[in-house]
Amino acid sequence: MAEFVYNIEQLELDSLAQPSKITAKDKTLIGDYKIDNVFNIAQSRVSVGVYSIDNTLLEFIPNFKGYTFDGSAEISGDRGATSVVLDPEKDIKELNYSTGDIRVLYNFTNNLFSETQKGGSFFISEISSDRTEIKASTLELTPEEIVSYVETLRKKLEDASYFSQFRVDFGENNFALGINASTLVENGVTYLTLRL
Repeated sequence: MAEFVYNIEQLELDSLAQPSKITAKDKTLIGDYKIDNVFNIAQSRVSVGVYSIDNTLLEFIPNFKGYTFDGSAEISGDRGATSVVLDPEKDIKELNYSTGDIRVLYNFTNNLFSETQKGGSFFISEISSDRTEIKASTLELTPEEIVSYVETLRKKLEDASYFSQFRVDFGENNFALGINASTLVENGVTYLTLRL
């Protein structure tokens, strides 16, 4: 039986086509980067995109569960885990990509319009002519919930200790950066409006 050697290399997120700018030698000097955030199993989601060497999406797993927590991970009630462990080599094998070069992209997201991993989905009602604004509807949230989630998001966008932008998930590992959110009521329907 043939034996495969898996070479795992970290790539830049901006372009899967470019090799990593951080060499193995650099990585030993830099070490791990810790952020003050947690992975809440109920709210956080990991998705995986498997790409060919020419960046063609081969497979997308929207709710990937192949991660673990290392022994030092603090899992404290509703706060979540401080350390998530990924094993790209194991994932590649389990996804049956045993030949050829592939790239694996892990995305960590929280649904800003839901308290869990489920729900809070929207569909596009309109797109501006310059394609920088989206008006979206949902059948899953009440108008009051939409307004409440948008107010929470706006407060976080304005607070320097949170984030200045967010990712809009169009599915199939297709994301855009959002910079603002608001609500709009037309004909008795409450819409989410996003500025990209």
